[in-house]
Amino acid sequence: MKKLLVFAVAILGFSAFSFGQNTATQTANALVVKTITITSGTNLDFGTFASRNLVASTVVLGLDGSRTNSTANTLGNDGSAGTFVLTGDAGHLVTIGLPSGVTNLTGSGAAMTIASTDWITDGGVLGSFTITGGTRTLTVGATLNVGANQTAGAYSGTYNVTANYN
Repeated sequence: MKKLLVFAVAILGFSAFSFGQNTATQTANALVVKTITITSGTNLDFGTFASRNLVASTVVLGLDGSRTNSTANTLGNDGSAGTFVLTGDAGHLVTIGLPSGVTNLTGSGAAMTIASTDWITDGGVLGSFTITGGTRTLTVGATLNVGANQTAGAYSGTYNVTANYN
């Protein structure tokens, strides 16, 4: 009887201990997305022009490839907006990083700078956008500052574009 009483007290004590304990279950999740890639398409090309000005001027390259100038630069019939192809996971928000600072075109004479840049994708101005279909084309137009009596010759420079998921 004494053994039965000790056994009953032990079970009741153990039951009382487990009575105050609770367990909760939760689900852990992860989503792996395709890495964003950006590849260069058409180079940003301000085309051919003659700088006959005694004052500084600009050549504006539109997103459609059209060119205008601020003074009497003589424009050739060439030039093209730049393009990049962005590939990523469809349905995710992406932010485009534009060049920070000045982009110089160097060559035969004093450097020319790209003063401002316009970015577009699928008909809308960029900042952040959602990738649809997994691929987007980014089109680049810009304004080039041309020095007074800019020295004739070829000029070039590079710029970077970055893309990140939000």
